Amino acid sequence: MLISEISFERLILLNLEGLTLEKDILFKKTGIMEKNETEVKWVEKETIDSLIFPKQEVLVNRETIQERIFALHRATSLGNLDKHKVVITFEDSEGIKKVNTTIWAITDRKILLKAGRAIPINRIHSVKIN
Repeated sequence: MLISEISFERLILLNLEGLTLEKDILFKKTGIMEKNETEVKWVEKETIDSLIFPKQEVLVNRETIQERIFALHRATSLGNLDKHKVVITFEDSEGIKKVNTTIWAITDRKILLKAGRAIPINRIHSVKIN
């Protein structure tokens, strides 16, 4: 199978108990195949310092990595100009998590939040501007 025949998407669902679930979906030309289902945990920005981040990239193709960088730069600009908050979906050693925060700065390897807290860019799945 050629890599161009596959794309990776993440669906976010809300179950009956009100928990947010995310499904990794592999879209192939022949149909849809579920990869896994995990519960997404919301965390406070103050707890980010205690999280462990593996070194591996969480995104699978160059296009989504470029889109993530663009979204991070836009979110950083909005945060600095207007104190605008964003929802960051990221993955640490325990699983996928979300945080609602303002991005203060971006480096080539991480984003910086209030009080020097940081999340490695390669561990960020998405950035949603509120």
